[in-house]
Amino acid sequence: MCAVEPAYFDQLSSASVHTLSLQGGPMSIDEVADFVSNPYHQDAVKVRKCDDYGKAVGVESKLFMDYATMLQKIVNGHLN
Repeated sequence: MCAVEPAYFDQLSSASVHTLSLQGGPMSIDEVADFVSNPYHQDAVKVRKCDDYGKAVGVESKLFMDYATMLQKIVNGHLN
């Protein structure tokens, strides 16, 4: 996100900036191209954004148990 959305970096907490530095910093142009070639890259970006939205202060959320049945169905659908 930091490599393709420069303003995204400015929104990071100090802990996230530190973690990003431990991961090698923002992707290079070649790394971005490799990432975008993955057929699931848009899904990965959605997960990243959902994680960001999940950090919003003051937003009420459901409990894990509210999603347990749905999650179990998803898991069951991927079992062989």
